[in-house]
Amino acid sequence: MAMPQSEAELRTTVPTEVVDALDLMVRLGGISKATIVRIALVDHLTTLGVLFPEVAQTLRPTKTRGRLSSDRSTQKDDR
Repeated sequence: MAMPQSEAELRTTVPTEVVDALDLMVRLGGISKATIVRIALVDHLTTLGVLFPEVAQTLRPTKTRGRLSSDRSTQKDDR
């Protein structure tokens, strides 16, 4: 019998301004973009009343790793 999945991957695109803002938040806060997006999404869904507040308590922040997308685009310009 298959175990129920506790997580699902969600991929999407966002405007460059959103990526730049997320990169800034990562630099200032030291937590990953994925964590920032998860927190924002859960907060919004909780505010709308379609998600129980307890779900937010299950989120665990992850630290940043690797380069930010803004760093990669700068390196491409240098070439």
